[in-house]
Amino acid sequence: MTPIRNQQPDQHVMSLRSVRRLVLGLAVLAVTGGQAFAFGGNHEKPVLRVCADPDNLPFTGNATSEPGIYMELADHLAGQLGRTLVPVWAPTYMPEKMMHMTLLSHRCDMFPGVPSDAKFMEDEVILSRPLLDVGYVLVTPPGVDMSGPHAMSGKRIAVQFGTPGQDMLARRDDVVSVTVMNAEEGFAALKQGRADAALLWGPSAGYLNRTVMGGIYPMKPISGRRMQWKVAIAFAPNEGRLRDQVDNALAEDGPFVKTIQARYGFSQDIPWSDSASVISVSDNTEIEAFHVPVITKDTTPSLDVPPVTQPAAAAAAVTKTAEAGAPSIPEGHTVFNGTCAHCHGPDAVQGESRINLRLLQQRYAGNMDKVFFETVAHGRPDKGMPAWTGVFTDDQFKSILAFLHSVQEKG
Repeated sequence: MTPIRNQQPDQHVMSLRSVRRLVLGLAVLAVTGGQAFAFGGNHEKPVLRVCADPDNLPFTGNATSEPGIYMELADHLAGQLGRTLVPVWAPTYMPEKMMHMTLLSHRCDMFPGVPSDAKFMEDEVILSRPLLDVGYVLVTPPGVDMSGPHAMSGKRIAVQFGTPGQDMLARRDDVVSVTVMNAEEGFAALKQGRADAALLWGPSAGYLNRTVMGGIYPMKPISGRRMQWKVAIAFAPNEGRLRDQVDNALAEDGPFVKTIQARYGFSQDIPWSDSASVISVSDNTEIEAFHVPVITKDTTPSLDVPPVTQPAAAAAAVTKTAEAGAPSIPEGHTVFNGTCAHCHGPDAVQGESRINLRLLQQRYAGNMDKVFFETVAHGRPDKGMPAWTGVFTDDQFKSILAFLHSVQEKG
């Protein structure tokens, strides 16, 4: 359950790190128009400390020339509140751990760019009203309109590796997928004629289109499961008054938000759907009972568990999550999407079988739970999987496993 270690972007181009950091597009200090930008300049006013990643454009960056969409919004909010905004710089490789080290350790006052979902770190943070919508866009060559009901049928579509778009296209036999790693490669595929359109992470594609491509590529947000979502600002639970002040300011800031969206290339169109790409997936609310082996950091790992060729008997009677003491599927789902989805896919939907966690039951049968706990406890460094002991609690591990049991594909 580790984020993909993606290629580093150049000064204009965002890589798949944007996908990994979607839930963490942070904010700090900025100004609008042609004014100069200075971090934390006036300390005669009360300060507003904001968690910020110094290298995550178009969301945030520590360059004064182009600070990022959340930075500019943060500066605007600070002005509305009569404060001076001060960044608390921190990288966002491990979302929940970073939030515990900054926001929940009282090093900063707010953390913009988290999912606008009441279940996100439930009871640990409180959220503002939604800031804006983000998601995936279909990019087409200049002058090409692909907004029809079956627009992608018969087309070659460049799609970013490990994204919901890749999984969506993998389910279709009328589309040729051209795999790319980032928005830059997607635009290159269009320019070189290797693709008829590109399904890319919207913030990266929009920023690249504006800063490098001259804004000539049409972009349409595309709807579908895990394709679009809203983001908000997180606050510590005791910051309800500040959250309410920010909400009141945001309620009056619609025109400003639209202005900075345009400045950074964020699409403001209503998402459309290519009807052939609409997938109906029902959430399974039941899980199989499972045994939790005793695993500690000192346990000798035995990860070479061979796949079971003959299916094992069902583990136990189906257990509803409402039962007392049962691990929480919703909690596991939220934790998984906040940390593990960057490699294993949102909702554990992943087109690459070797890291498709929906196949654990098929692959390990009765050993699934043992393999899971040994892997998360010890990691698999040779495969890019770190050990998560000390990052998550035992109950969180159990809830993640409960969620994975709920989505296993039947052989």
